[in-house]
Amino acid sequence: MEDSSTNSLSLELIQTREVSLRHSRLADQSREAQLLTVQEWLENYSSTNTREAYARDFRYFWDWLESEGLLNLAEVRRADLNRYRDSPLLKADSKGKPLTNATRARRLASVASFYDYCLDEQLLTESPVARITRPKVSKDSPRETLSKAQAQEVLRIVEGLPSPTRALISLTLLSGLRISEALSVTGRNFLNKEGHTVIRVIGKGD
Repeated sequence: MEDSSTNSLSLELIQTREVSLRHSRLADQSREAQLLTVQEWLENYSSTNTREAYARDFRYFWDWLESEGLLNLAEVRRADLNRYRDSPLLKADSKGKPLTNATRARRLASVASFYDYCLDEQLLTESPVARITRPKVSKDSPRETLSKAQAQEVLRIVEGLPSPTRALISLTLLSGLRISEALSVTGRNFLNKEGHTVIRVIGKGD
């Protein structure tokens, strides 16, 4: 009968071997297998909008790698990411319109998220995105907001609409919720906090 120390050692050896196999698998896998890894990463996001946005942004990186002859995601280095950051693909859209820093930063964020996933899954030992300089993004929203008078006018206009529509418009106007977040609200989101009825919503970025 084996003692506990022997069992622990055997388990450690098995786990070490599994990690080693996973490391080599990422470096040696085909392009098709790499796509499966990308898909696994995207499936970690519960929000459909987030998955689609990251998939769309990561596609630019994937296409750029192919154009540069870099056919293995495990072989990408920091210098490659710097070249991608400064490439025409991250300078302007297909019509030649300059991309905003926010768009450029978001496309790099999708790549960083993928490599963070690989680190978490022990598919890599380091991320090529770490410590690269990214475009600076202002914390101020570029979108125009309604004045208090305009907001009050909106509430006046919706008074004659059906209750569900009026409630939805009022909720988004007064709380700043995205429409997808407002539409996801159910009875389970309602809570009592210090004598007040509140709605708890987990938004983008948790």
